[in-house]
Amino acid sequence: MRILFHTLISIIVIALLHLTKIFLSKSAASYFFLFNLLSCAQFFALFVCIVTILIYLFVGNQKKGIAVLGLLTTLGALIVLELTCTQLLNHPDRISKNLRKYFQAYYLQYDMGIFQFEPQCADYDPALFYSMKKNSRFVFSNREYGDSFYTNRQGFRDRRDDVRADVVCIGDSFTMGYGVDQDSTFSAQLERLSTLRVLNAGMSSYGTARESLTFSKIDLSEAKLVIWQYCDNDAPENKAFLENNFKYSPSSETTFSYYRRQNYWQKKYFPFKHFLTIIKMAASTVLKRATPAFANNTVDVEKDARNFLRIVKAATADRPGIKIIVTELGFYRPKSQFLASINDRLKTAEFAALAHQVNVVDVFPCLEAANFYELDMHIKPAGQKAIATCLAKVVERLINHQ
Repeated sequence: MRILFHTLISIIVIALLHLTKIFLSKSAASYFFLFNLLSCAQFFALFVCIVTILIYLFVGNQKKGIAVLGLLTTLGALIVLELTCTQLLNHPDRISKNLRKYFQAYYLQYDMGIFQFEPQCADYDPALFYSMKKNSRFVFSNREYGDSFYTNRQGFRDRRDDVRADVVCIGDSFTMGYGVDQDSTFSAQLERLSTLRVLNAGMSSYGTARESLTFSKIDLSEAKLVIWQYCDNDAPENKAFLENNFKYSPSSETTFSYYRRQNYWQKKYFPFKHFLTIIKMAASTVLKRATPAFANNTVDVEKDARNFLRIVKAATADRPGIKIIVTELGFYRPKSQFLASINDRLKTAEFAALAHQVNVVDVFPCLEAANFYELDMHIKPAGQKAIATCLAKVVERLINHQ
């Protein structure tokens, strides 16, 4: 009878928590945090119920205080499990291969600070939605790194205010150097290897569309070469940009403020958040056979390559003599299908004018899985160095033959 009573209480608590989730405001920046908090509370109630039932079955139905014992046992077990998860998040190289995808998904959705929405890192930009803070020095940190940034008056990750350079590197967070110090980005290491002036014009989360708008503002009077980095998550922005006749439509400052607040809530902690959220996500993945949050959903590589080249062609139309290295960076893979498609597209009449300017360099073969952070999946300093070494040979050849 007591087992039935405690089971009924647990069901009522879980049902009330579910009802509370239904009435949460989906427009609030704290919605996902509160939804996850209530979901974890449901799992906590479920665990207490299961543990209490097991204790009843083990010691008998007549003992008093079993409900309290069940609660205390659950709390003790969760404390140990939470400390274990915290240790693994702080030392992700110790996470087993079978569990890593769940820890990665948790980190990306519930634990990671997003660069462009960190108050010390970026501001709202009416033309680009956001841009790096100008003339600033700040630290951007997450579980696996904490790095200093220095920006110039144009808002590039460069200490020099004179942005005239021999080589311009443009791309997203992989070019900007998400997860490495100022002097460890591939652009900074390329400058040391080549003795050329190299400008890092990368910005987190920009697609080729916004990169082209940034590119148009750079003084290219002394530039000999552009290194243009693509990432497969550029595709949606590029598609919208082209459908809007080469115009980017940024969201409002209100939307930017909303995402900034959401980023703040995403990182907030509550008791047992790590373990309960990870077990909840694992259960959801197994039951629903869900796709991990970080999976690449781009399927039309040929279309993505054509869209990329259309934007680059328009952006460099007034600089027909400048050499362009096109490369791809993103989550680790043995080679780039996108770059193979770029090579195929350059052979068509549509991009014949670009064929003599563009040189495709696949840097993935220069990298190893160990060059990528286990959770964050951006590139470590050693990987950035490998990219710089790979590019330096091509840069030297192209500039010497101009």
